[in-house]
Amino acid sequence: MENALQENIVVVENWCKMNNMKLNPNKSKCMLIGTSKKLKQQSSFNIYTNETILENVDAHKLMGIYINKNLKWNVHISYIYNKMMSLIHLLKRLTLMVTLRYSSLMNLNGCRLIID
Repeated sequence: MENALQENIVVVENWCKMNNMKLNPNKSKCMLIGTSKKLKQQSSFNIYTNETILENVDAHKLMGIYINKNLKWNVHISYIYNKMMSLIHLLKRLTLMVTLRYSSLMNLNGCRLIID
Protein backbone atom coordinates (compact mmCIF):
# COMPACT_ATOMS: atom_id res chain seq x y z
CA MET A 1 0.00 0.00 0.00
CA GLU A 2 2.84 2.38 0.81
CA ASN A 3 4.32 1.89 -2.69
CA ALA A 4 0.94 2.59 -4.33
CA LEU A 5 0.56 5.80 -2.31
CA GLN A 6 4.08 6.90 -3.18
CA GLU A 7 3.37 6.29 -6.89
CA ASN A 8 0.25 8.47 -6.61
CA ILE A 9 2.26 11.22 -4.94
CA VAL A 10 4.71 11.08 -7.85
CA VAL A 11 1.80 11.41 -10.30
CA VAL A 12 0.54 14.46 -8.38
CA GLU A 13 4.07 15.97 -8.30
CA ASN A 14 4.37 15.49 -12.08
CA TRP A 15 0.99 17.13 -12.63
CA CYS A 16 2.10 20.04 -10.45
CA LYS A 17 5.33 20.44 -12.44
CA MET A 18 3.40 20.50 -15.72
CA ASN A 19 1.18 23.24 -14.30
CA ASN A 20 4.05 25.29 -12.83
CA MET A 21 3.20 24.39 -9.24
CA LYS A 22 5.06 22.65 -6.46
CA LEU A 23 3.88 20.64 -3.45
CA ASN A 24 4.90 22.14 -0.13
CA PRO A 25 6.01 19.30 2.19
CA ASN A 26 5.81 21.62 5.21
CA LYS A 27 2.06 22.03 4.65
CA SER A 28 1.39 18.41 3.67
CA LYS A 29 0.57 15.68 6.17
CA CYS A 30 0.10 11.91 6.04
CA MET A 31 -2.72 10.27 8.00
CA LEU A 32 -3.87 6.67 7.94
CA ILE A 33 -7.63 6.42 8.31
CA GLY A 34 -9.36 3.25 9.45
CA THR A 35 -10.62 1.20 12.36
CA SER A 36 -8.45 0.78 15.45
CA LYS A 37 -7.95 -2.88 14.56
CA LYS A 38 -6.71 -2.10 11.04
CA LEU A 39 -4.51 0.78 12.24
CA LYS A 40 -2.67 -1.53 14.67
CA GLN A 41 -1.52 -3.59 11.69
CA GLN A 42 0.08 -0.61 9.94
CA SER A 43 1.38 2.07 12.29
CA SER A 44 2.66 4.68 9.82
CA PHE A 45 3.87 5.29 6.29
CA ASN A 46 6.97 6.99 5.01
CA ILE A 47 5.66 9.03 2.09
CA TYR A 48 8.03 11.46 0.38
CA THR A 49 7.40 14.59 -1.60
CA ASN A 50 10.19 16.74 -3.00
CA GLU A 51 12.66 14.42 -1.24
CA THR A 52 11.12 15.28 2.15
CA ILE A 53 9.22 12.79 4.29
CA LEU A 54 5.66 13.82 5.10
CA GLU A 55 4.72 14.14 8.77
CA ASN A 56 2.42 11.39 10.09
CA VAL A 57 -0.46 12.80 12.15
CA ASP A 58 -3.37 11.31 14.11
CA ALA A 59 -5.68 14.29 13.51
CA HIS A 60 -5.65 17.27 11.16
CA LYS A 61 -7.78 20.37 10.64
CA LEU A 62 -9.29 20.45 7.17
CA MET A 63 -11.57 23.32 6.13
CA GLY A 64 -12.33 24.16 9.76
CA ILE A 65 -13.12 20.60 10.87
CA TYR A 66 -10.75 18.33 12.75
CA ILE A 67 -10.58 14.86 11.24
CA ASN A 68 -8.92 12.06 13.18
CA LYS A 69 -7.61 8.69 12.05
CA ASN A 70 -10.76 6.85 13.22
CA LEU A 71 -13.17 9.42 11.73
CA LYS A 72 -14.53 10.17 15.21
CA TRP A 73 -15.67 13.59 16.36
CA ASN A 74 -13.93 13.75 19.77
CA VAL A 75 -11.00 15.93 18.59
CA HIS A 76 -13.31 18.40 16.84
CA ILE A 77 -15.77 18.50 19.73
CA SER A 78 -12.92 19.19 22.19
CA TYR A 79 -11.70 22.02 19.94
CA ILE A 80 -15.18 23.57 19.70
CA TYR A 81 -15.76 23.13 23.46
CA ASN A 82 -12.50 24.93 24.34
CA LYS A 83 -13.26 27.71 21.88
CA MET A 84 -16.76 28.19 23.29
CA MET A 85 -15.51 28.18 26.89
CA SER A 86 -13.04 30.96 26.10
CA LEU A 87 -15.83 33.00 24.46
CA ILE A 88 -18.14 32.41 27.43
CA HIS A 89 -15.38 33.56 29.78
CA LEU A 90 -14.92 36.71 27.68
CA LEU A 91 -18.67 37.41 27.75
CA LYS A 92 -18.75 37.01 31.54
CA ARG A 93 -15.92 39.51 31.91
CA LEU A 94 -17.63 41.97 29.54
CA THR A 95 -20.93 41.58 31.41
CA LEU A 96 -19.19 42.35 34.68
CA MET A 97 -17.53 45.43 33.19
CA VAL A 98 -20.80 46.70 31.69
CA THR A 99 -22.66 46.04 34.94
CA LEU A 100 -20.05 47.95 36.97
CA ARG A 101 -20.06 50.85 34.53
CA TYR A 102 -23.87 50.96 34.46
CA SER A 103 -24.09 50.90 38.27
CA SER A 104 -21.53 53.71 38.57
CA LEU A 105 -23.56 55.78 36.10
CA MET A 106 -26.70 55.12 38.12
CA ASN A 107 -24.89 56.26 41.27
CA LEU A 108 -23.79 59.47 39.54
CA ASN A 109 -27.34 60.13 38.37
CA GLY A 110 -28.61 59.46 41.88
CA CYS A 111 -26.13 61.99 43.31
CA ARG A 112 -27.33 64.62 40.89
CA LEU A 113 -30.92 64.04 41.92
CA ILE A 114 -30.01 64.45 45.58
CA ILE A 115 -27.99 67.61 44.92
CA ASP A 116 -30.68 69.19 42.74
